[in-house]
Amino acid sequence: MKLDPTHTVEDALRAVAAEGATVELRLNDGHSLGGKIGGVGEHACLVETVTGKEFFDAWVRLESIVAIEARVRG
Repeated sequence: MKLDPTHTVEDALRAVAAEGATVELRLNDGHSLGGKIGGVGEHACLVETVTGKEFFDAWVRLESIVAIEARVRG
């Protein structure tokens, strides 16, 4: 997997989801949310198995995401 600076947030999330990688999403309110991307839509994504809350999923608006951290090497 390779993150590409020309991608949109939606494109980057789809690439991460295809790999099944765990991500950390930084949100515009300063909070972060970790887990696996379960799906990506036009306006939102689903974060499954939220870190620290393994029995919870989260719905996140794409416009709220300011950074995506994902392990891409090793």
